[in-house]
Amino acid sequence: MIVTIDGLEVIGNGSVHVLQDESVVFVFDDGDGILRVKLTFKDLRNSETDITYDEVSEQEVILTFINFADPEGIGNGKKLFEVGQFRDRKLYLRYFIKGTKESENMLLYYTWFLWPAVS
Repeated sequence: MIVTIDGLEVIGNGSVHVLQDESVVFVFDDGDGILRVKLTFKDLRNSETDITYDEVSEQEVILTFINFADPEGIGNGKKLFEVGQFRDRKLYLRYFIKGTKESENMLLYYTWFLWPAVS
């Protein structure tokens, strides 16, 4: 089964419970090599909500979500976050994160997309 949303292929989705200052690592393996995407979560007082992107190497990137503890949830909606290349196509992330400042608990919902192949 192949699932697409507006022409983008969905290659993974789900949710995971994570605590502040923990990391979630996604490893994409196409047989020719891997792409490791590490998501970290930080609560920095007196700072705005932000995401930092650090390309450690061609095979590894780190996304740090800063101040995403919000009981209403924070997501990127239609604006997909480009993460890197996988299977010679652009890899995108859609996320929605819920949490509270009073608790370390956060819930991450994610969907991974591939840009259509160029023929």
